[in-house]
Amino acid sequence: MHGRRKVATTAELEKLRKEKEVHKIKDYCTLNETLLNKKKDGVMDKEAFQLTTKMVKTNPEAYTAWNYRRDILQADFAQLSETEVQEICTNELHLIEEVFRINPKSYWIWNHRSWVLHNMPQPNWRRELLLVVKMLDLDPRNFHGWSYRRSVVSELRRLPSEEDIDRIEFDYTTSKINQSFSNGSAWHYRSKLLPSILLKAPADERVNLLENEYELVKSAFYTDPEDQSAWIYHRWLIGKNRESVHSGSLEESIDTSNVIESIGLDRVKILEREIEAVRELVEIEPDSKWPLQTLVYLQDELRTTVGSGEAVVNEIREHLEKLQSIDHLRRHRYQDLQKSL
Repeated sequence: MHGRRKVATTAELEKLRKEKEVHKIKDYCTLNETLLNKKKDGVMDKEAFQLTTKMVKTNPEAYTAWNYRRDILQADFAQLSETEVQEICTNELHLIEEVFRINPKSYWIWNHRSWVLHNMPQPNWRRELLLVVKMLDLDPRNFHGWSYRRSVVSELRRLPSEEDIDRIEFDYTTSKINQSFSNGSAWHYRSKLLPSILLKAPADERVNLLENEYELVKSAFYTDPEDQSAWIYHRWLIGKNRESVHSGSLEESIDTSNVIESIGLDRVKILEREIEAVRELVEIEPDSKWPLQTLVYLQDELRTTVGSGEAVVNEIREHLEKLQSIDHLRRHRYQDLQKSL
């Protein structure tokens, strides 16, 4: 009809989309081929560097482009002043922040950022920590961000400071865990910090610190018994039965495998207490696998530590039977555990 604007049909839109995709693929293949040929020929000029920029902006997962880019930068650094290297590295950090928006969970981007900072004459590690804070606010469970945060903190420990950085980081994990008990990365980081926190704390405060950990983890259990993060941390807190415990000073004995014995607590009493606590949760959530798995673990640890009668072994077998029905995919594992009894 006259005067009416033609509206593209669904079929026409799909055809246009496919044509656009074909052009994009063709351009990408040309870019990739050109870049690989230059790398193969050992070209280290400005054009090659610009090609790596275009490639990493197009596809941050193109690790060959990142590697090639570092080779070019390394060759340039050898001929430049410290001030010039600092400026180039600063520009690289800005580029990475731009590319992060495309894929914040790319190994190659995080790897390149770390390389830049370690080759930078004057890296600003405190700024890096602020950057990671912002990223983890956007995605608290980005394990790349948590791993990078640990590396940044290790660099900050080398700098003179009156702050207790381990305590600051420990409190940071508390805030993130309270936001979401399912933040496995925060629980994991906490396990790396707790031994140091205990070591630095006055002797009369260590027991309370550890007891607070059990209270925190129990809050997570009752909030979501199906989430594995807190259960894994709880198992780490309990530790493994060891034939010989480290002797000597606290500095020699505190480790990440058995914090209970490290500060001189009675592990048997804690096992008995935790067994009762988890058994109560099993009664409330009889078809939840994680409480049952943990109960089996705790009872078996107590059995191998102090010995036990047939009644405890039979109870463990009953739990394993139940687990075979509610966690069918792992039934053979539970059957093997039954045999080991």
